Amino acid sequence: MSHSTPFQKLCYMTSILIITSPQDTHSIFLRVALSEEGHKVSRLMSSELFNTETASITFDNQSTTEDIEFICAETKAATQMDYDRVWLRRPKLIHPNTIQDTHTHNLFSREQNTFFDGLCLAYEGNAEWINPPQARSRIVNKVYQLKLARKLGFEIPQTIVTNDAAAVQNFKAKYKINDLIIKSFHTLYWPSDDGVKIMYTSALENSDLLTSQQLIATPSIVQERVPKAFEIRVVAFRSVLVAAKINTQIADAIDWRYEQNTRGIAVEPYKLPEDIESLCKNFMEKAGIKFGCFDFIVTPSGKHIFLEINESGQFLFLEELCPEIHLLDIAVNFLGFDNSVDNFIWQEREPQYTLKDLQTIVNTLKSKEENNYTSSVQLK
Repeated sequence: MSHSTPFQKLCYMTSILIITSPQDTHSIFLRVALSEEGHKVSRLMSSELFNTETASITFDNQSTTEDIEFICAETKAATQMDYDRVWLRRPKLIHPNTIQDTHTHNLFSREQNTFFDGLCLAYEGNAEWINPPQARSRIVNKVYQLKLARKLGFEIPQTIVTNDAAAVQNFKAKYKINDLIIKSFHTLYWPSDDGVKIMYTSALENSDLLTSQQLIATPSIVQERVPKAFEIRVVAFRSVLVAAKINTQIADAIDWRYEQNTRGIAVEPYKLPEDIESLCKNFMEKAGIKFGCFDFIVTPSGKHIFLEINESGQFLFLEELCPEIHLLDIAVNFLGFDNSVDNFIWQEREPQYTLKDLQTIVNTLKSKEENNYTSSVQLK
């Protein structure tokens, strides 16, 4: 298909571009399975841009579309961007450290970010994007998520987003909140001698309340700590929802991601109440996104409290921990769907693709990527 209006009618074999970074297990599993289905699958390693690889956008006055060229991860050759569907899976930019001057490095990083955004926006109307760049730029903001969720009818925690320590104290007193949690806008990583340290959602004790000088430079999301029976993750393939119950070894654990990386978690299928299912579908439509992972707390009384949505969230770990949740098979059919994914439907079946069946080949490919890409070291 060459620069046609997306999905007026697709042939069964879909051409798919995955924009990601080396060793992204999800993109490797999906590339292997989709290729076996007969789809054309390529990947653009965004973390290699500005390090070892290049891209170009050409505006030809004799054409109504822009020509975009990039280095394909599979062929290592310059490739025209001509795809039916683009999965903006996990785009990460690794800015080269060749420039020692901090000011100059920051200026170059800003230019590189803008170029990458332009690369995506230039092709936004020529393919179906998961997720569309402009919608993605909104939905990654947790303030926007909370505003939209509350507007649509989700219950959310009492929340203050601020860089004012006094405002946090006043917030706690006004709403008579006993316990607070604090979270960042993005997942924050720090390199350390032991590998990588990650900032998870954590308790904010009275003794830990930040000083005005500290908080003023680090705005944060502060919320009441909601009583928890368990948490759920809902993987949304547009209007097809797959919910999983997440059990932690510590009943009142604040962030199951920390538990997953330390003590471990248990996963089981979960049946969403009809009202929550309807709200999730409405949220996807209003947000203008095609894929996302919702996180909820379920209280002891059974209320479902919206926490956030990750538009490029991890989901295959749910199948790894609970093989009866056939997420890989659904994802293969979603990405290879022969019409707009807005119309994607799914009926449970015996899976054609499972993590277990493809694990060996994926491990081999992942190992090769670790050695083939300079950004692999920085992404660890």
